[in-house]
Amino acid sequence: MATTAEGDLELSRWDAATGALDPVARFAGGDSPLGVYPMEVTPDGAGVWLGSNRGSDRLRLARLDLATGEEHEVDSHPSYDLDTRAQVFPALPAPLIRCRRTGELLGVRYLGARQVIHALDPQFAAVLENLEKLSDGDLAALSSDESGRRWVAAFTHDRDPGATYLYDHTTGESRLLHRARPHLAPESLAPMRPVSITSRDGLTLPSYLTLPVGVPASRLPLVLFVHGGPWTRDSWGYHPAAHLFANRGCAVLQVNFRGSTGYGKAFTRAGIGEFADKMHDDLIDGVRWAVDQGYADPDRVAIVGAPTAATRHWSASPSPRTSSPPLSTSSASRTWPTSCAASPTSSNRCSPTTGSRTSVTRPTRSRRPTCWPVPRSAVSTRSAPR
Repeated sequence: MATTAEGDLELSRWDAATGALDPVARFAGGDSPLGVYPMEVTPDGAGVWLGSNRGSDRLRLARLDLATGEEHEVDSHPSYDLDTRAQVFPALPAPLIRCRRTGELLGVRYLGARQVIHALDPQFAAVLENLEKLSDGDLAALSSDESGRRWVAAFTHDRDPGATYLYDHTTGESRLLHRARPHLAPESLAPMRPVSITSRDGLTLPSYLTLPVGVPASRLPLVLFVHGGPWTRDSWGYHPAAHLFANRGCAVLQVNFRGSTGYGKAFTRAGIGEFADKMHDDLIDGVRWAVDQGYADPDRVAIVGAPTAATRHWSASPSPRTSSPPLSTSSASRTWPTSCAASPTSSNRCSPTTGSRTSVTRPTRSRRPTCWPVPRSAVSTRSAPR
Protein backbone atom coordinates (compact mmCIF):
# COMPACT_ATOMS: atom_id res chain seq x y z
CA MET A 1 0.00 0.00 0.00
CA ALA A 2 1.45 3.36 -1.03
CA THR A 3 0.28 6.96 -1.14
CA THR A 4 0.01 8.51 -4.59
CA ALA A 5 0.96 12.07 -5.53
CA GLU A 6 -2.75 12.95 -5.39
CA GLY A 7 -3.03 11.71 -1.80
CA ASP A 8 -4.90 8.52 -2.64
CA LEU A 9 -3.97 5.04 -1.43
CA GLU A 10 -2.85 2.47 -3.99
CA LEU A 11 -2.67 -1.26 -3.35
CA SER A 12 -0.18 -3.15 -5.52
CA ARG A 13 0.78 -6.79 -5.99
CA TRP A 14 4.33 -8.05 -6.43
CA ASP A 15 4.87 -9.80 -9.75
CA ALA A 16 7.66 -12.33 -9.24
CA ALA A 17 8.14 -12.82 -12.98
CA THR A 18 8.77 -9.17 -13.81
CA GLY A 19 10.08 -8.05 -10.43
CA ALA A 20 7.65 -5.12 -10.45
CA LEU A 21 4.63 -3.93 -8.49
CA ASP A 22 1.34 -4.13 -10.39
CA PRO A 23 -1.42 -1.78 -9.16
CA VAL A 24 -4.54 -3.63 -8.03
CA ALA A 25 -6.85 -0.99 -6.55
CA ARG A 26 -6.94 2.67 -5.53
CA PHE A 27 -8.78 4.19 -2.57
CA ALA A 28 -9.67 7.85 -1.97
CA GLY A 29 -7.26 9.18 0.65
CA GLY A 30 -9.80 11.62 2.06
CA ASP A 31 -12.14 8.74 2.87
CA SER A 32 -9.48 6.79 4.80
CA PRO A 33 -7.36 9.28 6.80
CA LEU A 34 -5.61 6.46 8.71
CA GLY A 35 -5.38 4.06 5.79
CA VAL A 36 -7.44 1.08 4.69
CA TYR A 37 -8.37 -1.09 7.67
CA PRO A 38 -8.87 -3.95 8.21
CA MET A 39 -6.87 -5.59 5.43
CA GLU A 40 -6.26 -9.32 5.82
CA VAL A 41 -5.33 -11.90 3.20
CA THR A 42 -7.94 -14.59 2.63
CA PRO A 43 -6.95 -18.22 3.38
CA ASP A 44 -6.64 -19.07 -0.33
CA GLY A 45 -4.29 -16.13 -0.92
CA ALA A 46 -6.35 -14.92 -3.88
CA GLY A 47 -7.91 -11.93 -2.19
CA VAL A 48 -8.00 -9.64 0.81
CA TRP A 49 -10.76 -8.82 3.24
CA LEU A 50 -10.81 -5.09 3.78
CA GLY A 51 -12.84 -2.26 5.23
CA SER A 52 -14.41 -0.29 2.40
CA ASN A 53 -16.71 2.71 2.18
CA ARG A 54 -16.52 2.88 -1.58
CA GLY A 55 -19.94 4.07 -2.77
CA SER A 56 -21.29 4.11 0.79
CA ASP A 57 -21.18 6.30 3.87
CA ARG A 58 -20.69 3.29 6.14
CA LEU A 59 -17.51 1.25 6.47
CA ARG A 60 -18.38 -2.32 5.53
CA LEU A 61 -16.47 -5.55 4.96
CA ALA A 62 -15.54 -6.33 1.35
CA ARG A 63 -13.41 -8.88 -0.49
CA LEU A 64 -10.96 -7.60 -3.08
CA ASP A 65 -9.83 -10.00 -5.80
CA LEU A 66 -6.06 -9.57 -6.17
CA ALA A 67 -6.10 -10.76 -9.78
CA THR A 68 -8.90 -8.57 -11.13
CA GLY A 69 -9.14 -5.75 -8.58
CA GLU A 70 -12.88 -6.36 -8.31
CA GLU A 71 -14.46 -5.63 -4.93
CA HIS A 72 -17.51 -7.45 -3.55
CA GLU A 73 -19.36 -6.80 -0.30
CA VAL A 74 -19.07 -9.56 2.30
CA ASP A 75 -21.07 -8.04 5.17
CA SER A 76 -22.38 -4.70 6.40
CA HIS A 77 -24.48 -3.07 9.10
CA PRO A 78 -27.22 -0.58 8.16
CA SER A 79 -26.25 1.94 10.84
CA TYR A 80 -22.77 1.12 12.20
CA ASP A 81 -19.23 1.11 10.85
CA LEU A 82 -16.81 -1.75 11.27
CA ASP A 83 -15.15 -1.59 14.69
CA THR A 84 -11.72 -0.23 13.73
CA ARG A 85 -10.49 0.89 17.16
CA ALA A 86 -7.70 -1.72 17.08
CA GLN A 87 -6.06 0.25 14.27
CA VAL A 88 -5.21 2.94 16.85
CA PHE A 89 -5.33 0.84 20.03
CA PRO A 90 -3.91 -2.63 19.19
CA ALA A 91 -4.92 -4.03 22.59
CA LEU A 92 -8.57 -3.80 21.54
CA PRO A 93 -10.12 -6.66 19.55
CA ALA A 94 -9.70 -6.73 15.77
CA PRO A 95 -12.86 -6.36 13.68
CA LEU A 96 -12.54 -9.77 12.02
CA ILE A 97 -13.07 -12.99 14.00
CA ARG A 98 -11.39 -15.89 12.23
CA CYS A 99 -11.22 -19.64 12.70
CA ARG A 100 -8.04 -20.64 14.47
CA ARG A 101 -7.65 -23.82 12.40
CA THR A 102 -8.62 -22.70 8.88
CA GLY A 103 -8.39 -18.92 8.95
CA GLU A 104 -11.92 -18.66 7.54
CA LEU A 105 -14.13 -15.78 8.58
CA LEU A 106 -16.42 -16.50 11.54
CA GLY A 107 -17.74 -13.08 12.47
CA VAL A 108 -17.44 -9.32 12.06
CA ARG A 109 -17.52 -6.63 14.75
CA TYR A 110 -19.40 -3.35 14.33
CA LEU A 111 -19.53 -0.48 16.79
CA GLY A 112 -22.25 2.03 17.57
CA ALA A 113 -23.09 3.09 21.10
CA ARG A 114 -22.22 -0.53 21.93
CA GLN A 115 -20.66 -3.38 19.98
CA VAL A 116 -22.61 -5.63 17.59
CA ILE A 117 -21.17 -8.88 16.18
CA HIS A 118 -22.47 -10.44 12.98
CA ALA A 119 -21.87 -14.20 12.89
CA LEU A 120 -21.03 -15.39 9.35
CA ASP A 121 -20.69 -19.07 10.23
CA PRO A 122 -23.67 -21.11 11.52
CA GLN A 123 -21.66 -22.99 14.14
CA PHE A 124 -20.08 -19.81 15.42
CA ALA A 125 -23.53 -18.19 15.59
CA ALA A 126 -24.56 -20.82 18.13
CA VAL A 127 -21.35 -20.29 20.10
CA LEU A 128 -21.74 -16.51 20.02
CA GLU A 129 -25.29 -16.69 21.38
CA ASN A 130 -24.07 -18.50 24.47
CA LEU A 131 -20.92 -16.41 24.92
CA GLU A 132 -22.93 -13.19 25.00
CA LYS A 133 -24.99 -14.59 27.89
CA LEU A 134 -21.90 -14.76 30.11
CA SER A 135 -21.72 -11.00 30.67
CA ASP A 136 -23.69 -7.82 30.04
CA GLY A 137 -20.46 -6.32 28.66
CA ASP A 138 -19.17 -6.37 25.08
CA LEU A 139 -17.23 -9.40 23.85
CA ALA A 140 -13.54 -8.51 23.56
CA ALA A 141 -10.59 -10.95 23.31
CA LEU A 142 -11.74 -14.32 22.02
CA SER A 143 -9.90 -17.59 21.35
CA SER A 144 -10.67 -21.28 21.01
CA ASP A 145 -9.05 -24.66 20.60
CA GLU A 146 -8.74 -25.98 17.04
CA SER A 147 -11.93 -28.01 17.32
CA GLY A 148 -13.99 -24.95 18.19
CA ARG A 149 -15.29 -26.68 21.30
CA ARG A 150 -13.61 -24.78 24.13
CA TRP A 151 -13.57 -20.98 24.11
CA VAL A 152 -11.93 -18.34 26.29
CA ALA A 153 -13.77 -15.01 26.18
CA ALA A 154 -12.96 -11.69 27.84
CA PHE A 155 -15.37 -8.79 28.06
CA THR A 156 -15.21 -5.02 27.81
CA HIS A 157 -17.29 -3.46 30.59
CA ASP A 158 -17.75 0.00 32.05
CA ARG A 159 -17.51 -1.27 35.67
CA ASP A 160 -15.99 -4.77 35.54
CA PRO A 161 -13.38 -4.72 32.77
CA GLY A 162 -11.60 -7.81 31.52
CA ALA A 163 -13.72 -10.48 33.20
CA THR A 164 -12.69 -13.70 31.42
CA TYR A 165 -14.66 -16.93 31.07
CA LEU A 166 -14.08 -20.48 29.87
CA TYR A 167 -16.95 -21.91 27.82
CA ASP A 168 -17.41 -25.48 26.59
CA HIS A 169 -19.77 -25.56 23.62
CA THR A 170 -20.25 -29.35 23.78
CA THR A 171 -21.49 -29.40 27.37
CA GLY A 172 -22.75 -25.82 27.59
CA GLU A 173 -20.79 -25.36 30.81
CA SER A 174 -18.92 -22.17 31.63
CA ARG A 175 -16.99 -20.69 34.52
CA LEU A 176 -15.30 -17.45 35.44
CA LEU A 177 -11.53 -17.74 35.06
CA HIS A 178 -10.57 -14.39 36.51
CA ARG A 179 -11.44 -10.72 36.87
CA ALA A 180 -8.78 -8.40 35.49
CA ARG A 181 -9.36 -5.91 38.32
CA PRO A 182 -10.57 -7.94 41.30
CA HIS A 183 -10.11 -5.01 43.68
CA LEU A 184 -12.97 -3.12 42.00
CA ALA A 185 -16.53 -3.35 43.30
CA PRO A 186 -18.64 -2.96 40.13
CA GLU A 187 -21.78 -1.98 42.06
CA SER A 188 -19.98 1.03 43.54
CA LEU A 189 -18.68 2.36 40.20
CA ALA A 190 -20.48 4.81 37.97
CA PRO A 191 -22.10 3.43 34.79
CA MET A 192 -21.17 4.97 31.45
CA ARG A 193 -24.31 5.96 29.54
CA PRO A 194 -24.56 6.63 25.78
CA VAL A 195 -26.28 9.94 24.98
CA SER A 196 -26.95 11.87 21.77
CA ILE A 197 -26.30 15.60 21.55
CA THR A 198 -27.43 17.84 18.71
CA SER A 199 -24.92 20.46 17.59
CA ARG A 200 -25.92 24.03 16.78
CA ASP A 201 -25.96 23.18 13.06
CA GLY A 202 -28.04 20.03 13.52
CA LEU A 203 -25.35 17.33 13.53
CA THR A 204 -25.90 14.42 15.93
CA LEU A 205 -22.91 13.98 18.24
CA PRO A 206 -22.75 10.47 19.79
CA SER A 207 -21.47 10.95 23.33
CA TYR A 208 -21.09 9.26 26.71
CA LEU A 209 -22.09 10.56 30.13
CA THR A 210 -20.82 9.25 33.47
CA LEU A 211 -22.60 10.47 36.62
CA PRO A 212 -21.37 9.92 40.18
CA VAL A 213 -23.03 7.24 42.28
CA GLY A 214 -25.08 8.35 45.29
CA VAL A 215 -25.15 12.02 44.30
CA PRO A 216 -28.21 13.85 42.91
CA ALA A 217 -27.60 14.38 39.20
CA SER A 218 -28.20 18.12 39.38
CA ARG A 219 -25.77 21.02 38.85
CA LEU A 220 -22.71 18.86 39.29
CA PRO A 221 -19.17 19.99 38.49
CA LEU A 222 -18.51 18.79 34.95
CA VAL A 223 -15.33 17.41 33.41
CA LEU A 224 -15.34 17.47 29.61
CA PHE A 225 -13.06 14.57 28.62
CA VAL A 226 -11.89 14.98 25.01
CA HIS A 227 -10.35 12.21 22.91
CA GLY A 228 -7.29 12.86 20.77
CA GLY A 229 -6.67 12.08 17.15
CA PRO A 230 -8.98 13.49 15.93
CA TRP A 231 -9.27 10.30 13.84
CA THR A 232 -10.41 8.02 16.63
CA ARG A 233 -13.45 7.93 18.90
CA ASP A 234 -14.66 7.47 22.44
CA SER A 235 -16.49 4.22 23.10
CA TRP A 236 -18.28 2.41 25.90
CA GLY A 237 -16.02 0.68 28.39
CA TYR A 238 -13.88 1.13 31.45
CA HIS A 239 -12.28 4.60 31.66
CA PRO A 240 -10.17 5.00 34.82
CA ALA A 241 -10.06 8.80 34.60
CA ALA A 242 -13.83 9.03 34.24
CA HIS A 243 -14.24 6.89 37.35
CA LEU A 244 -11.70 9.02 39.22
CA PHE A 245 -13.65 12.20 38.54
CA ALA A 246 -17.03 10.56 39.15
CA ASN A 247 -15.72 9.21 42.46
CA ARG A 248 -14.95 12.81 43.41
CA GLY A 249 -18.51 13.85 42.61
CA CYS A 250 -18.04 15.15 39.07
CA ALA A 251 -20.08 14.39 35.98
CA VAL A 252 -17.92 13.35 33.01
CA LEU A 253 -18.93 14.02 29.40
CA GLN A 254 -17.15 12.49 26.39
CA VAL A 255 -18.25 14.01 23.08
CA ASN A 256 -17.48 12.43 19.72
CA PHE A 257 -17.11 15.68 17.83
CA ARG A 258 -17.20 15.90 14.03
CA GLY A 259 -14.05 14.45 12.52
CA SER A 260 -14.18 11.42 14.83
CA THR A 261 -14.06 8.06 13.10
CA GLY A 262 -16.56 5.24 13.36
CA TYR A 263 -19.71 7.19 12.51
CA GLY A 264 -19.62 7.16 8.75
CA LYS A 265 -17.55 8.81 6.06
CA ALA A 266 -19.54 12.07 6.07
CA PHE A 267 -19.13 12.52 9.84
CA THR A 268 -15.35 12.14 9.59
CA ARG A 269 -15.08 14.44 6.57
CA ALA A 270 -17.18 17.07 8.39
CA GLY A 271 -14.07 17.82 10.45
CA ILE A 272 -11.97 18.89 7.46
CA GLY A 273 -10.96 22.52 7.93
CA GLU A 274 -12.87 22.71 11.22
CA PHE A 275 -10.23 21.85 13.81
CA ALA A 276 -10.54 25.20 15.58
CA ASP A 277 -14.08 26.07 14.54
CA LYS A 278 -16.93 23.57 14.35
CA MET A 279 -15.03 20.88 16.26
CA HIS A 280 -14.62 23.47 19.00
CA ASP A 281 -18.32 24.36 18.74
CA ASP A 282 -19.27 20.70 19.16
CA LEU A 283 -17.53 20.58 22.52
CA ILE A 284 -19.15 23.79 23.67
CA ASP A 285 -22.52 22.47 22.52
CA GLY A 286 -21.88 19.34 24.58
CA VAL A 287 -21.26 21.43 27.70
CA ARG A 288 -24.39 23.48 27.04
CA TRP A 289 -26.40 20.29 26.61
CA ALA A 290 -25.22 19.07 30.01
CA VAL A 291 -26.13 22.44 31.54
CA ASP A 292 -29.54 22.54 29.84
CA GLN A 293 -30.29 19.00 31.00
CA GLY A 294 -29.58 20.11 34.55
CA TYR A 295 -26.59 17.81 35.02
CA ALA A 296 -23.86 20.46 35.07
CA ASP A 297 -23.19 23.65 36.97
CA PRO A 298 -22.07 26.21 34.33
CA ASP A 299 -19.70 27.82 36.84
CA ARG A 300 -17.82 24.57 37.50
CA VAL A 301 -16.60 23.14 34.21
CA ALA A 302 -13.14 21.76 33.45
CA ILE A 303 -11.57 20.10 30.40
CA VAL A 304 -9.02 17.32 30.14
CA GLY A 305 -7.90 15.11 27.30
CA ALA A 306 -5.17 14.04 24.94
CA PRO A 307 -2.63 16.75 23.99
CA THR A 308 -4.08 17.25 20.52
CA ALA A 309 -7.57 17.43 21.96
CA ALA A 310 -7.76 19.60 25.04
CA THR A 311 -5.17 22.13 23.91
CA ARG A 312 -6.75 22.39 20.47
CA HIS A 313 -10.37 22.74 21.45
CA TRP A 314 -10.27 24.92 24.53
CA SER A 315 -8.09 27.94 23.92
CA ALA A 316 -7.72 30.94 26.17
CA SER A 317 -8.96 33.16 23.36
CA PRO A 318 -12.47 32.15 22.20
CA SER A 319 -12.97 31.28 18.55
CA PRO A 320 -14.09 34.28 16.48
CA ARG A 321 -16.99 32.13 15.31
CA THR A 322 -18.23 31.58 18.86
CA SER A 323 -20.87 34.17 19.60
CA SER A 324 -20.95 33.55 23.35
CA PRO A 325 -18.76 31.91 26.00
CA PRO A 326 -19.15 28.19 26.68
CA LEU A 327 -20.09 28.74 30.30
CA SER A 328 -22.38 31.17 32.08
CA THR A 329 -22.21 34.92 31.49
CA SER A 330 -20.61 35.40 34.88
CA SER A 331 -17.61 33.36 33.77
CA ALA A 332 -17.16 35.02 30.39
CA SER A 333 -14.00 36.82 31.46
CA ARG A 334 -12.32 33.70 32.75
CA THR A 335 -9.92 31.38 30.97
CA TRP A 336 -9.20 27.76 31.74
CA PRO A 337 -5.90 25.92 32.08
CA THR A 338 -5.57 22.92 29.82
CA SER A 339 -4.40 20.44 32.44
CA CYS A 340 -4.74 19.67 36.13
CA ALA A 341 -1.84 19.67 38.52
CA ALA A 342 -1.18 16.41 40.30
CA SER A 343 -0.91 18.10 43.67
CA PRO A 344 -3.83 19.90 45.36
CA THR A 345 -1.36 22.47 46.69
CA SER A 346 -0.31 23.57 43.20
CA SER A 347 -1.54 26.85 41.75
CA ASN A 348 -2.19 25.25 38.35
CA ARG A 349 -5.59 23.69 39.09
CA CYS A 350 -8.70 23.05 37.03
CA SER A 351 -10.32 26.31 38.07
CA PRO A 352 -11.09 29.69 36.49
CA THR A 353 -8.15 32.03 36.21
CA THR A 354 -7.73 35.56 35.06
CA GLY A 355 -4.24 35.28 33.60
CA SER A 356 -3.07 34.02 30.23
CA ARG A 357 -2.82 30.34 29.44
CA THR A 358 0.82 30.34 30.53
CA SER A 359 0.32 32.59 33.55
CA VAL A 360 -2.01 30.83 35.96
CA THR A 361 -3.06 32.54 39.18
CA ARG A 362 -4.89 31.17 42.16
CA PRO A 363 -8.68 31.59 42.03
CA THR A 364 -10.14 34.40 44.07
CA ARG A 365 -13.44 32.66 44.82
CA SER A 366 -13.91 31.84 48.49
CA ARG A 367 -15.45 28.45 47.71
CA ARG A 368 -13.01 25.73 46.67
CA PRO A 369 -13.24 25.36 42.88
CA THR A 370 -13.57 21.96 41.33
CA CYS A 371 -12.48 19.60 39.93
CA TRP A 372 -8.86 18.83 40.72
CA PRO A 373 -7.14 15.70 42.07
CA VAL A 374 -7.35 15.65 45.87
CA PRO A 375 -6.43 13.06 48.48
CA ARG A 376 -9.11 10.36 48.70
CA SER A 377 -9.49 10.95 52.44
CA ALA A 378 -10.30 14.63 51.89
CA VAL A 379 -13.47 14.10 49.85
CA SER A 380 -16.55 12.04 50.54
CA THR A 381 -17.48 9.75 47.68
CA ARG A 382 -21.14 10.43 48.41
CA SER A 383 -21.22 14.15 47.78
CA ALA A 384 -19.86 16.60 45.24
CA PRO A 385 -16.69 18.39 46.37
CA ARG A 386 -17.29 21.92 47.49
